[in-house]
Amino acid sequence: MKKGLLMLMVGLMVLGASMRAHASARLDGMGANVYGVEDLDMVFLYPNKTLEYSNIAVVRGLEPVAPATTSDPWGGLILKDDAIGGIGLFTNVHGVEPGVLPGQADATAIPNRFDLMWANNFSGTSFGVALNYANTTTANGDSDPTYNRDMGINLGLGLTADTFSQIDIHAGYVMGSADQGGKSASNAPSILDFGGLAQKDLDANNDLRMFADVSLGSNMGYDLGNFVDYLPKGSATNVMVGLSGNRKVNDGKGLVSTGLMIIYNTTTGTADDCQLKWFGSVESKVADWLTLRVGGNTALYDATQLVAFNFATGASINWQNFVLDLNVDPASLENSIKNVQPGNGIFYGTNINNGPTTSNILTVTEADLSYKF
Repeated sequence: MKKGLLMLMVGLMVLGASMRAHASARLDGMGANVYGVEDLDMVFLYPNKTLEYSNIAVVRGLEPVAPATTSDPWGGLILKDDAIGGIGLFTNVHGVEPGVLPGQADATAIPNRFDLMWANNFSGTSFGVALNYANTTTANGDSDPTYNRDMGINLGLGLTADTFSQIDIHAGYVMGSADQGGKSASNAPSILDFGGLAQKDLDANNDLRMFADVSLGSNMGYDLGNFVDYLPKGSATNVMVGLSGNRKVNDGKGLVSTGLMIIYNTTTGTADDCQLKWFGSVESKVADWLTLRVGGNTALYDATQLVAFNFATGASINWQNFVLDLNVDPASLENSIKNVQPGNGIFYGTNINNGPTTSNILTVTEADLSYKF
């Protein structure tokens, strides 16, 4: 046990100790998304997946969220019982959840929420439901604060078919509301979201995933802090379709993934936007205790702007049933490689004016800890 703890600490020191930001560290470290690459975050999009990702505890946001200097963790627990199925509870879930379309926030993007999930099998078909709730109080500079709420429901269905290895379908509805001084806002924002994913296992090592999602939002210009001049500001529609391929390598210890997504956004009063996005990633278990990741994504076409390539790097440190997923700042990795010099390796930095000084090897921007039991 002492040897395992030592290995975990060594891994932390090797990968650096400076942390900030938050989200899904594994997917972000691959430059991937939950549609193209299978991941625990599927439970937020398809609650029927609660059965598949059961008996696990997760803590995220272990790193400080800029500009704060303290961490802002959130997480949850998923349990499975043969009689009642899978039950999950996540608390303090932040802002945009994994299942939300790229670039689309929750109806009011309120933090401090909880997600309650349940799923079970019925004659070979899995069914799941997720309920979420959030509330927060915003000070308005006087004794009349605004009380914001965000409530939603999401249904998921898992099917099997001769053509596809698995089919998942979901439909959800999120509604935001607020009141100030006892006065409730009318025409609060709401989002209706539905979609599906079909996976075809080509053989033991290769699969093809096809996915689509549609989001219909109303009153998306809702202003939580303005009740005097409030006016509804139209609707928003987001449509996404995509295709990805995944290949297991090195006897299942590695994964190579790539895919394309077409995203169309239209909002009342703004220009329509259409994007063709590409993403690709590699994940490999290089030792019993260490998994490395690298990837990236970019918009091959964007109707409204030029988009740069987003490079991503990450790692996992494994010890017994614990997994620590880390998303590494690519700039810090590039800087470490660039500054490797004889007698001045990446473990020790040099300050030209004041002589040698210690420095972080890499900057970790996200850290998630999970325990599988």
